[in-house]
Amino acid sequence: MRFFLLFLTLFTSIFAQIPPPQEFALVESNLSASHILISWKDVNEAVSRNKRTAKTLAIELTEKIKADSSLFANLAAQYSDDLGSKVQNGYLGSFPKGKMVKSFEDTILSLSEGQMTAEPLQTEFGFHIIKREKIAEPLYGAYLHFKANTSPEANQKPILDSLFLGAKLSIIKVREPEIPALLPLLGQLNNGEIGQIEVPTGQLSVKRVELKPIKGSHILIGWKSDTMPVRRTKAEAELLAKELL
Repeated sequence: MRFFLLFLTLFTSIFAQIPPPQEFALVESNLSASHILISWKDVNEAVSRNKRTAKTLAIELTEKIKADSSLFANLAAQYSDDLGSKVQNGYLGSFPKGKMVKSFEDTILSLSEGQMTAEPLQTEFGFHIIKREKIAEPLYGAYLHFKANTSPEANQKPILDSLFLGAKLSIIKVREPEIPALLPLLGQLNNGEIGQIEVPTGQLSVKRVELKPIKGSHILIGWKSDTMPVRRTKAEAELLAKELL
């Protein structure tokens, strides 16, 4: 009985009130990085510098960032020839292994989180100044339906689908899942597929759900407080925010 109550407590904890799946980001990837790309005219027709000038600039930027790591974002936005990541201060996001050029990926793997290359890396696209970023916690979305004290039954998808309609979406973190057998099952399922797990107190039906990524940007206008080191008052902050809007 004690184990049963403990299981119910753990199981109930994953039924927290959670918004719809489109409000969560799915990160099923292995690497994350930012970079500054300095190209030359032979590999990028949009630039006019030659290879020697490109290398000199890449080394110069590397030394500046070594002296002050906070400059990376601004220098990426100012100098990078990768237009896609330039607008995000050099941030490439998260991506699976095998997606990038091998030398680029190997360099990322050689770095620790937050570490930058000691010297620019040359690839077919130009010279890269690379910083390895921290990866967001991988997540699974799932609908869960628990049926107590039953033996395993055949997977009757239409019936289970109707049960899942009334279920709350659960966000399952890859690290330390509440139910140990849940993570391996989710890893085997495709989005929309249903699987089942036998547990000591019954049977757990699981439907994996796709979590769609969402991006956003904001401008924060704060006012003076213990956590906001600015001089403006709340009224001044509100006025400035309205002006910017």
